[in-house]
Amino acid sequence: MLLIVDSNPISRSMLRAMLEGRAGAVVFAGSLAEAAERTAKGGIAMVLIDDATARAEGDDWLTGLGAVAQV
Repeated sequence: MLLIVDSNPISRSMLRAMLEGRAGAVVFAGSLAEAAERTAKGGIAMVLIDDATARAEGDDWLTGLGAVAQV
């Protein structure tokens, strides 16, 4: 399952339309915290993270990425 992390709902809709038929199951998160919760549930094979969404988390965005990666 592919997890896409993007805070922009228009981008999420566009990516869903483009990828669902090609990438199989696609789930979305609007923030790194939401993505970390989703990856903790399991079943995620790949994560695509929008750079602007990650950096919008402020100075602690690397910690957020670590939580998504579960390290």
